[in-house]
Amino acid sequence: MQIIHTNLIPKCPLPISPPCSPRVPSRYSIQQEDLIFEELIGTGAFGEVWKGTYVPQNCSVAIKKLYSDEICDEDLKSWMREIEIHATLQNRFLLKFIGYTQNYPYSIVTAYMHNGSLFDALHSQLYEHTENYERKPNFQLNGTDKTKIAYCLACGMRYLHERRIIHGDLKSPNVLLDEDKLPKICDFGLSRTREIHFSTNRKKINQLRNRKTHKIDQINIIMDGFLNNPENEINNENNVVNFSEKLMSRKAFCDLGTPQWMAPEIVNNDTFDEKIDVYSYGVILWEMLTNSIPFEGMEPFQIVYALSSNSKSNLVIPPNSAESISKLINDCLSTNPEKRPTFKEIQSVFENFNVRFEDCDEDAFNDLFMSINIPAKRPVCLYKVRKASTPQSFKSRPPIPFPRINGNSLISFKNSKFSLPRKSMPVNISDESHKMLSFLISGEIEKIETALDYFERITEQKIIADLPFWEHLLKLVMNCPKEIDEQVWNLMMQFAKIPDILQSIEKVKDLPKYINGKTLELFLYVVSFLPQLVDDDILAQFQFLALRSDQNVKHQSIIILCKIFSKCQNEEIRKSIISFFISVLERFNNQLGGDLVLRLTFSNSPKMDDKIKKVLPLYLSSKFENNAIAAYHVLFLSHFFKDYEIINHLDNDIIEEYSLNEVNSNNELNDQTLNSNKFDKNSCEFNIKYESDSNKSAISIDIELIFQHLLKSESLSDCALDYLARVPSTVFNASIVNVLIDCFLKFTNKKVPLLFCKIAKDQPFIFTKNEIYEKWISLKGNQSVSLFPVLIILNQTNPKILTNEKTLKFLCEVLNFGDIEFFTAICWMISNIEITKEFADKLDACTFLHLVCQKLKNTKIFEAVIFGAILISKLAEVRYSTSYGIMVQHLSRCASENKELAPSCIKSLATLIRYSDLKKVFILCQVEAVVEQYINDEEIGKYSKKILCELEK
Repeated sequence: MQIIHTNLIPKCPLPISPPCSPRVPSRYSIQQEDLIFEELIGTGAFGEVWKGTYVPQNCSVAIKKLYSDEICDEDLKSWMREIEIHATLQNRFLLKFIGYTQNYPYSIVTAYMHNGSLFDALHSQLYEHTENYERKPNFQLNGTDKTKIAYCLACGMRYLHERRIIHGDLKSPNVLLDEDKLPKICDFGLSRTREIHFSTNRKKINQLRNRKTHKIDQINIIMDGFLNNPENEINNENNVVNFSEKLMSRKAFCDLGTPQWMAPEIVNNDTFDEKIDVYSYGVILWEMLTNSIPFEGMEPFQIVYALSSNSKSNLVIPPNSAESISKLINDCLSTNPEKRPTFKEIQSVFENFNVRFEDCDEDAFNDLFMSINIPAKRPVCLYKVRKASTPQSFKSRPPIPFPRINGNSLISFKNSKFSLPRKSMPVNISDESHKMLSFLISGEIEKIETALDYFERITEQKIIADLPFWEHLLKLVMNCPKEIDEQVWNLMMQFAKIPDILQSIEKVKDLPKYINGKTLELFLYVVSFLPQLVDDDILAQFQFLALRSDQNVKHQSIIILCKIFSKCQNEEIRKSIISFFISVLERFNNQLGGDLVLRLTFSNSPKMDDKIKKVLPLYLSSKFENNAIAAYHVLFLSHFFKDYEIINHLDNDIIEEYSLNEVNSNNELNDQTLNSNKFDKNSCEFNIKYESDSNKSAISIDIELIFQHLLKSESLSDCALDYLARVPSTVFNASIVNVLIDCFLKFTNKKVPLLFCKIAKDQPFIFTKNEIYEKWISLKGNQSVSLFPVLIILNQTNPKILTNEKTLKFLCEVLNFGDIEFFTAICWMISNIEITKEFADKLDACTFLHLVCQKLKNTKIFEAVIFGAILISKLAEVRYSTSYGIMVQHLSRCASENKELAPSCIKSLATLIRYSDLKKVFILCQVEAVVEQYINDEEIGKYSKKILCELEK
């Protein structure tokens, strides 16, 4: 838990909770009670895999559960990193990510594949005469199946590499098979996952590697150089990471992947890149070709030695194998990574019918190819296309980036044994093309449709690039009949995505006159890939459109202006954009795209304090959420937070506060004390003013606006919490805390408990006010766990708060939903206050005592046993409980197995022996034999003698 770092209670063993990532959409968060664990199907050094059911969707799932006893804060960060990566990936050949749990037991939930793994299917003989015989696959893979799997694997891995992600542990056990026996790449870190940034701190990695608790049997590496697609950001060129520029050093890690499928450069202390996955793919191809296990019978160190000597003697390709598949395997297994093909190239050799496994059914493979590459109503483009680097897609009409396919226009395959029918083109293409151009601007719908069909079917890019195509098409777009408007727009965008054809748009005379709402999507491509064409006239046209009344056109124009700013090298053009944005800054506070205007203006015009101070309050109160978020970010980055002055405006009828001095002098907190405080959240208003060093005119933000943001949405509440985190805790009162509790109830934002810890340290009395106390102490489930550190801080100033019955019920919730660290902290807290008979009765009545015994019985973790035994001793001194019986057996076992635990356990047993009802349990558990070992011990000898003496009576 991040709250540990507050250093408020140095002696208390605090719990660890998983970091909550803002990069993972909240829809992926799964409640533990929605999962049914049915069958354990696999274990690793750091976790288990269960088959189960996800109740809300009533579907079978695989649940990867992390062991809690083996983890630390770093492990949980790595765990969350795996979740962040998996949640961003959506591909037909990657295992579907369903969600994850944010609380113990920490789990990742994915789709369940009933056909098992590729390894199982290839080596089913391993299941003969074993206890897992029932899991033996009931099918065999033929040549068609293997060809499909090899091709689809290449498609899935190409998808990963294009997103700069290296799997790092590609192997047949990590390739699952769906009901059609098609592959699903999985396991981004079941046994261990570590994210590798290219700026990795090598010393820190080595420290992690050398920790004795890391039982590494395999380390899966998933490198994410740049997860975010450049299309999702403006001006992000500096963030792009290329594989060729950023390679990972082998010196940072010693154990990567699984040896049988590991590339030799990992072993040889060389730098490596995405080609390690290509090598692993080659081993899988060899595995499918031979139906053999790679390096079978060899120990891991022998495999590593073989790899280090660049030996492939164990991966012999049968002499009767097809030349094409043999060549592909050898290319993938090349010891020189640069000679290995890319997955794009591998995918191509399958598509061109160059590689097949023996007895492959071509028709079946072609059906698969068509289903992948020509989905319904979205056929494959005949040209190489590219995406405009746009911050977001325009929503004015559905983008259809591919040409239409009709009965006369289908794909032709290279080197194919068959070809799909296609209407023949005229012999004299040049004359026909010019004729079709004239048809485009004829004004006759029939001729225009003929021309559109003609240009959709042209496969030679050079023909269109050499024609005055754009001028004719743009004229048609400007005066297009409604009946064919969509078809014309689709053709325009089809060719905008082809580099050579787009380049020819520079031939169009008077290009600015064609810029309007219909062509903005086209010009986004133009400014992204041909920024040199932007001049003052083009810029003026976009600025004009940005001031029009149509919201979508305004927004799209602002996006294009931002793109011009990021792409264009002309400083005069860039200055003109900034000047324009400054002039419209106030006008866009309630407009789409206002966030872009504000961010770009502030980032490039630092000396405009007066303007910023004027517009920030306007943007914070914008009806568009993105604009308000942008205002927060500008505020956080500005110098206005250097010096500040807080001004409180309170009504004359001030609320009655129960002061900290009164709490301390009372030295007791009971229900009557808590109920004595009246709370009126409407009695207080705040104006928070921040001042800069240079100018004393401040930015004023109404606290009521902050309240609205806290409860409006997750994104806005997150920004509002960041804002409040920068405010001194002395300014907070019951009104703010009340709204913060509502925010936490609505969004469960982890920043709220952190903020509460800050407030509780300086103003603990706020949390003891009647309505506030009733609200936060009544939280249930995981929310109670999150707010538990607040109680720890309050306990420091007034331990009597723990004796309140509502507080005890709150602690029971924490025991039920928190892990062993929370149990340890609770035992520490309770054992440090005076335990009377009355208090022990309360603990028993609310099931607290029973929960403590149950939790203690199920753990042997050192700190938990120590603090649990101390608490049981103190409780047993004043009260008997039937739950003590299970403690006798557990404590005696702990004392017998661990000498370091013996003092606490023996002392606790010496307290429990006073109850005659427990003596039979002592005898049955053979406690006498355990305590005799310590009868001469200086520290606990007298307690051992006491137990033996009582047993003799």
